[in-house]
Amino acid sequence: MQPVYESNGFVERFTLGEGELSFAVKDTLNVAGYRTQAGCPALAETTAAAQHAGVVETLLASGCRLAGKTTLHELAFGVTGINAWGGTPVNPLYPTLIPGGSSSGSAAVVAAGEVDFSLGTDTGGSVRMPAA
Repeated sequence: MQPVYESNGFVERFTLGEGELSFAVKDTLNVAGYRTQAGCPALAETTAAAQHAGVVETLLASGCRLAGKTTLHELAFGVTGINAWGGTPVNPLYPTLIPGGSSSGSAAVVAAGEVDFSLGTDTGGSVRMPAA
């Protein structure tokens, strides 16, 4: 199957907080008021998170600005980053190559200069593959 490509790695853009440093979070981390869908159609209608994940709360309290949630390999269970439902982010340096890893969207938005840093998760190389 041909991958679905997005222009960037975001699944949802919004702004929370104020500050000089901007960041994004993989859509496996809760952000209060937003759904955590983990790139999975079965979670498309899940209720919005009641509170931020601890790391998100800490960064917002430290004066960082959250720019949105990023796409991922469905349920963070894969190494390619391809997601036909949630979108596959474009590798900004090599658009014909996949960004790799389930944290592919988090890596792509940083590589594209969209944010200063991004949070991902790493179970089996999800962060290490895009970084390589």
